[in-house]
Amino acid sequence: MTTEKTRWTHDDDRLLCSAWLNVGTDPVIGVDQVSKAVDKFVGCFDHILNRRESRLNDEDRKMRALELYHQNEESNFKYLHYWEVLKNEDK
Repeated sequence: MTTEKTRWTHDDDRLLCSAWLNVGTDPVIGVDQVSKAVDKFVGCFDHILNRRESRLNDEDRKMRALELYHQNEESNFKYLHYWEVLKNEDK
């Protein structure tokens, strides 16, 4: 017996992230489950950010972080749309 997986759209993912923010930032409820891939990408982005290359804008830094993630993980980062929603929130 096989089951068919439902594919979520990027809009669905954004809504999920928004819901996570509503619950995850509540100190009473709190949610500590963030994708390992997102954590690894954040590490790559922070590494690029800490280089303090003044000629780079945010888009350049994001692209370099994607390249670094690919080098480290030997795969593409497929949750960029999650990160875009969550990047400015305390985790």
